Amino acid sequence: KSWGKRHSKEVSRKTIRHLDGFAREGLRTLCFGVSVISEKEFKEWNQKWKKAQTSLNDRKNEMESVADLIENDITLIGATAIEDKLQENVPETIEKLLEADIHVWMLTGDKQITAENIAKSCNLHKEGTELLDISDDTVTNIRRKNKRQD
Repeated sequence: KSWGKRHSKEVSRKTIRHLDGFAREGLRTLCFGVSVISEKEFKEWNQKWKKAQTSLNDRKNEMESVADLIENDITLIGATAIEDKLQENVPETIEKLLEADIHVWMLTGDKQITAENIAKSCNLHKEGTELLDISDDTVTNIRRKNKRQD
């Protein structure tokens, strides 16, 4: 089924709004999309995929390259979110480490707002304490930010 560009833009706008709300609640997200391919295209791709899966040299990169061949022209159809609960005793353990004057850093690939909510839920960041954000796209910019914080 083809929904057309208007539908796709509307779904994208709504999904982005929902993803932002999910992130503010500290939820883990998963987006769904669809792409229509012919049986011939799939069979050709699947042969490459099977070969990549059994590669003896650089299997991971081979599989990523083959996945990239099919993971395009995807139409976003929605998103969902789940709560990713902390393991038992995480907040208490972090609190004890901080009381012992042990520096604790949180490194994450999450969106900024999600990371902040997780940091608060595990007692790593409390209201009124300094939050050091050194996120960026390049190592040089991260180093520059870190030096400014010193």
